[in-house]
Amino acid sequence: MDFSFCRSVRGGLEQQQFIELSSIMDSVTLSSSFDRWVCTLSSDGDYSVKEVRNVIDALSLPSHSEPTSWVKFIPIKINIFAWQAHPDCLPPMANLIRRGVTLESSSCPLCLSCEEDVHHVFFSV
Repeated sequence: MDFSFCRSVRGGLEQQQFIELSSIMDSVTLSSSFDRWVCTLSSDGDYSVKEVRNVIDALSLPSHSEPTSWVKFIPIKINIFAWQAHPDCLPPMANLIRRGVTLESSSCPLCLSCEEDVHHVFFSV
């Protein structure tokens, strides 16, 4: 092991530390196998973006019966909009008031007769 250092080991404390290191290294056996990263998220140990996304979704998203995956044939802005609209995350007046935003009224500015919520915006106006 002495040849692996840039300079020779000097005496005193450095020599004592070298002897202790050498005795520890005597018990180490190195094999000629390849190093490999193992991902504990999947059963086969291979990393995949899907597995990570599933774990993050399970930790941070509310659980719904529908999956949260994107529809790849639809433009990304439509996917994001549908994802926000589904759990009632869009900001119509009723949602803003529920979140603590001070507004004069929760009435729809177009019809002035109903409370403006997601259902009213998409299906009533």
